[in-house]
Amino acid sequence: MSKSYQEINAETIDRWVEEGWEWGQPISHETYLNAKNGNWNVLLTPVNPVPHEWFGNLKDKKILGLASGGGQQMPIFVALGANCTVLDYSDKQLEAEKMVAEREKYEIEIIKADMTKKLPFADNSFDIIFHPVSNSYIEKVEPVFKECYRILKKGGILLCGLDIGTNYTVDEKEEKIINSLPFNPLVNEEQRKQLEEQDCGIQFSHTISEQIGGQLKAGFRLTDIYDDTNGFGRLRELNRLDYTDTNIGDMRVNDTVATAPAARIVRSPEAVPGKVIALESAGWLMPGSGVAFTWTLYEELPQTEQPEAAASSREG
Repeated sequence: MSKSYQEINAETIDRWVEEGWEWGQPISHETYLNAKNGNWNVLLTPVNPVPHEWFGNLKDKKILGLASGGGQQMPIFVALGANCTVLDYSDKQLEAEKMVAEREKYEIEIIKADMTKKLPFADNSFDIIFHPVSNSYIEKVEPVFKECYRILKKGGILLCGLDIGTNYTVDEKEEKIINSLPFNPLVNEEQRKQLEEQDCGIQFSHTISEQIGGQLKAGFRLTDIYDDTNGFGRLRELNRLDYTDTNIGDMRVNDTVATAPAARIVRSPEAVPGKVIALESAGWLMPGSGVAFTWTLYEELPQTEQPEAAASSREG
């Protein structure tokens, strides 16, 4: 490649933003005002918001948004009283940060840099580093965690989204397993061609040992974790049980997932056609965890529970 993979990724993300990429759309003025009034959420991963208790009181806290441009998270933290710095290598993502800051009339330090290099900050600079799922765009994650540890204050917090690599094993329709892991297009020509055909830049899979283990080796202590799914696609749908076109009359769910907080069972509203149950887990799945679905067919329901259609006539 004539360009570094990071240069390719920066150009790719700039193009995605221009095309309406969801992670490049800055928050609205209304969302900013809601945050100032205490109504807010931020995402490290596609669907489940970060628990508020992970942050504590953000008043006067120094926060670094690492590879976190786009005008989505930093404005929320500013609205909550934090002093923010954002670092990203995408011009378009940084432009969004500047636009929101000018619109809402607050100050933010905006830095264009590559997180695979030594971070341009002194030791013990930040209280919190907010790092969404972006390490899938770099080949080596351990050096980033070491740098995060260096620039965090004693007792500081690293909040980061991680990807376990499942997305890289399947085809574009998420129907067939076509790749083994690790996924590294710098050493695997076929994987590089797949990314080029799908306009995905240069991406990499990383193991739990690299990500959680990399943080522990850097000196961090793991204090909490939660699971999430993709925001769309077949892999997300496989986390749901759809029994619309079945003879199932009743579905019961026993949640045996060991998470903190507890997993949430979500049923499709009665007013919506179809019957779907989804399990939304917001905690660490412990060994032996699971969920039990118990169903009863219509013909097996007690007589009083079976749906009926009847025509009656009055005699006399």
